[in-house]
Amino acid sequence: MTRLGWSLGRRRDPGCPSMTISSRFRTARSAHPRALATAAFAPVVSSPVTLKLGLELPYTEMGDRAALISLARRAEGLGYDAIWCSELYSFDSFTTLTQIACETERIKLGTNIANIYARTPAMLAGTAASLDQLSGGRFILGIGVSGPQVIEGWHGVPYDRPLKRTRETIEIGRQIIYGDRLVQEG
Repeated sequence: MTRLGWSLGRRRDPGCPSMTISSRFRTARSAHPRALATAAFAPVVSSPVTLKLGLELPYTEMGDRAALISLARRAEGLGYDAIWCSELYSFDSFTTLTQIACETERIKLGTNIANIYARTPAMLAGTAASLDQLSGGRFILGIGVSGPQVIEGWHGVPYDRPLKRTRETIEIGRQIIYGDRLVQEG
């Protein structure tokens, strides 16, 4: 993937593999003010730049399936890379993305985000694998934990151990998708 960015972060400097941009910034700070500006805002470029655009499906259109399909086809026709679908109180993302997968050919399809408390890790992995197969390998799974109000109030499930639960969901999902023997405690 091609990257272009202006950063003072800890990304590696392509000009000097052993130096991060932030360490280059510290080195330049002790030098001349012009060197500071050059080091701080030096572009990080590796090969020609390709910009990939994604489209978040609007919440207001979730009930209008014809509008969603029309929007997805238009985005694909315009060269968008991906369509992202969030889960709402009344609509899940997988059903919507499945319908879009059946009506498009190239655009990637992603959950933004699928709630890990609403499904078991095995169900989440199986659903993701099915949608990925149905779409010809275009599916991108995004997961998250939401918050106590949604988890406890809407789903009726205790909102406990969100970080541990996320790690376990990813681990179990990988084991299932890769066809490994499922070994999990908890």
